[in-house]
Amino acid sequence: MKKQMFMFIACIAMAFAGLQLHAQGRMNPEDRAKMLSQRMEQQISGLTDQQKDSIEAINLDISKAMQAAFEQNQGDRDAMRSAMQSLQQQRDARLKAVLNDDQYKQYQDMMQNMRRNFRGNNGGGGGNN
Repeated sequence: MKKQMFMFIACIAMAFAGLQLHAQGRMNPEDRAKMLSQRMEQQISGLTDQQKDSIEAINLDISKAMQAAFEQNQGDRDAMRSAMQSLQQQRDARLKAVLNDDQYKQYQDMMQNMRRNFRGNNGGGGGNN
């Protein structure tokens, strides 16, 4: 009986985790920007309140632009990839102006880890980028 109860709880937990992952893919730009900003606040040391406000504004602007680019370029992978890369470069440039050198390095490391984890969770990507 205890084993069955454990299996039942484990199945519920796995289903809940799957729903959370699925929901993340359908977040609106505001939620995506907020989640990235919170992650940055956790992983970048020494952020001032002014930097946090700037980071949130930058992430929101870029997240909205990415959503628009996604909607505009559906079906055209090359155009979408180009737009997303351009927007990421814009985010990087704007953040570089807000963060000090050490904080920007922490940001770059965080993004590299996120990309590595994303590729690892999606079967390795699918090509050399």
